[in-house]
Amino acid sequence: MSTDLPEPLLFERFPILRGVMPFRRLGNPNTPVERLRGVGAETGRDVWIKRDDLYGNPGGGKVRKLEFSLAAALSRGKKSLITFGPLGSNHVAATAVHARRLGISTLGILVTQPVQHYVRDNLARSCGSAQIRFTRWSATVPILAMRMWLRERRITGASPAILGPGGTSIAGMLGYVEAALEIARDVRLDRFPKPDYIFVPAGTCGALAGLTAGLRIANLDVTPVGVRVCSRLSCNARTTAWLANRVLGYLRDCGAEFRSQRIRARDVVMLHGFCGKGYGHATEAGTEAMRLALESDGVRLDATYTGKALAGLIEFMSAERHERARALLVNTWAPPIAECPDAGEKQIPAHIHAWLSSREAAKGLL
Repeated sequence: MSTDLPEPLLFERFPILRGVMPFRRLGNPNTPVERLRGVGAETGRDVWIKRDDLYGNPGGGKVRKLEFSLAAALSRGKKSLITFGPLGSNHVAATAVHARRLGISTLGILVTQPVQHYVRDNLARSCGSAQIRFTRWSATVPILAMRMWLRERRITGASPAILGPGGTSIAGMLGYVEAALEIARDVRLDRFPKPDYIFVPAGTCGALAGLTAGLRIANLDVTPVGVRVCSRLSCNARTTAWLANRVLGYLRDCGAEFRSQRIRARDVVMLHGFCGKGYGHATEAGTEAMRLALESDGVRLDATYTGKALAGLIEFMSAERHERARALLVNTWAPPIAECPDAGEKQIPAHIHAWLSSREAAKGLL
């Protein structure tokens, strides 16, 4: 970590956390907020974007979570970790690269997903920096994880850390508490006008929960809005409120003092109409939102997360009651960086390569 980079705003606000909360700077803090003039002109609303796609390479906004979760693993003396995700997981790819740079080996379990343009790039990056197991059935993931955990403990004599899908954990969600504090600080410094709504794609709900908790701590009167991109069973307002309250409780346990009432499910806005057929499946509205952002403002989004989030923002803000409202989209996704040296196309196992190639050919991506 460069000593020239600022410490987390969490530590500035709560100095007591410096001695008790592990943190390693992996990304570039204070990502810019820009006006989406083209999207705004098209929709007739004032729309802004927080460029977390510029936060870390690779991984974009995922690196926010890793700065806390990998530091927590290091503080416990962990030399390896097990994590999970779909085949083209941005989280697994980012975890594998950044964990290796910190001396932690990654064991990844990947499951099938609809094939998009970015899947092969992220898979190559994962295979280049981690030991990867592939399964077509998500129900087998817990069994594979237990076998990996036991094998690693038997071989090394030490138990690996477990990092959940999407990097969502108490430590990981602190990354988006930090993002909320950045937004609040910049609003108060008049770097951009205060939004009425902050939109974020919601998968494991970690980013949304962290933002919700952080906005409460910052006492910023802004409504966070999640746009669901996966199963409603796990991605919903109740889960988000539970996670946000866990983060607030953890901060209090660490000595942070602040006033905030318990977050309830009815305090969370979750848009459910933009997921389409499920995780990783492109939607017409999401694809159109991606086209609009790229052609009018030069911003790249993805079909799995942020395209759907912008589609949700556009429809939500089009309501007459939001005519004078201002929206901020958090771009959590980062396009693969070709010059990133950690990609390992040649290290993709043959059986995974064959499965992926057959799906790419069927979709005309080869």
